[in-house]
Amino acid sequence: MKQLTALLLCLTILFSFAACGGEPAKEPDLQTIQTEITSTLGIEAKTMNVKLIAGQRGFSEEMVAESASFTTPGAVFDDEIYMFKATDADAAATIAEKLNGRLNELKKQTQNYSPSDAAIVEQCTVLTNGNYVAMFFSANREQMETIYKSYF
Repeated sequence: MKQLTALLLCLTILFSFAACGGEPAKEPDLQTIQTEITSTLGIEAKTMNVKLIAGQRGFSEEMVAESASFTTPGAVFDDEIYMFKATDADAAATIAEKLNGRLNELKKQTQNYSPSDAAIVEQCTVLTNGNYVAMFFSANREQMETIYKSYF
C-alpha cells in the first residue's frame, strides 16, 4: 500500500510540473511595435539604418539582433525613436550607455536652440527590459512609451 501511495504521489508531482510548464513567453516584435506607434499616432516614420546608428552612437552593429528605429519631422529637431533588441546583456548595457550619451547631447543642443525641445528631452529616459533597449525623443514620448511597454 505504501508503494502504491508513493507511486501515485510521484505521478501527481510529475503531472503538476508538466502542467505548469505552459508556453514560453513570446518576445515582442519591434516592427509590430513600430507599426502600432506610427498608426496610433498617425505619424510618418523614416526608418533609420542600424549600421548608421551604430556608427553614429559608438556601438557595434553586431550587438543588435533586431532594430525598429526611426525619425519623424519635428519643429526644430527631428524626433528620434530607437528600439533595439541586443544580442546579449552586455550588448544591451553598451547600447543603453550610448543612448544615454545621445540624450546628453540632445540636452546640450536643445538648450541652445529650442526651449520646447529642451523640455521634451528632459522627460526622456532610456528604457531597458532584458536585452531590449529603447529611447523616445518626441513630443509624443509618453504615448510611444505606453505602447512600447504594453508588449512586455
